[in-house]
Amino acid sequence: MSNKSHKDPNKKHYFTTVSIEETQQVFAKIAQQNCEIHLWKKGHEEEDIEVFEVFNYLPLRKRLLLRKKGSLLIKLIPTTLLNENIFFKIPYEKFNYLSTGILLKDDETKEYVINLCNEVFKGQQRTNYRLATGPHITVQFKMDETVFEALDISAGGISTIIPITEKERFKKGRIIEGCILRFNKKNYDIPKALIAGVWEQKDRDGDILPELKIGVQFLDLTKEVEESLVQHVNSEARGEEIRKKFFMK
Repeated sequence: MSNKSHKDPNKKHYFTTVSIEETQQVFAKIAQQNCEIHLWKKGHEEEDIEVFEVFNYLPLRKRLLLRKKGSLLIKLIPTTLLNENIFFKIPYEKFNYLSTGILLKDDETKEYVINLCNEVFKGQQRTNYRLATGPHITVQFKMDETVFEALDISAGGISTIIPITEKERFKKGRIIEGCILRFNKKNYDIPKALIAGVWEQKDRDGDILPELKIGVQFLDLTKEVEESLVQHVNSEARGEEIRKKFFMK
């Protein structure tokens, strides 16, 4: 089989730089609406996120003022992020706003503060993100008693490569029952899978390869599996974006 395409199917979705003018406009609205802001330490994962809310924005001083969000008990627990280099993400309307900084506490007001010294990025929030497999993303899909390595995954399906000799077996429109998805060591039962598309593959010289790419659509997912899969894909997608933007320059 040929190597996977070097084209990133989500390239157009990765975070883009936000101008100073847009930052000022959006962050003013974020503060007015007391939007959530998610903070986590560099190198840590999603389960280590602490949730605050933005209650003021000082554009001239380039400052976000925060307070902890949650129950009274949660608010009383000291944050582990104080004086640390952190990432932050603010979900607002259809976008996520992301940057880095140091979480500080004002000695006089006792308020939490982030000074906006670094670039701010934004990207669309995803409900059905298509995530390419790679070093951190592994996806296998078992259908018709055969396990395939996927090229990418979304909450609605996967794509994979099959030998051209299997063309008749995996015709477009065929529905296969009793499939299993294995996504980063977690298994999901897929009651039915539809072969939604079949495409021939070519090498760099334009010559047709002895293999086909197929698109597989998940059918009849339970509500619980669908919600879990959406959350899992989006969580891994955010991790990929962070690695690409901040660790792989």
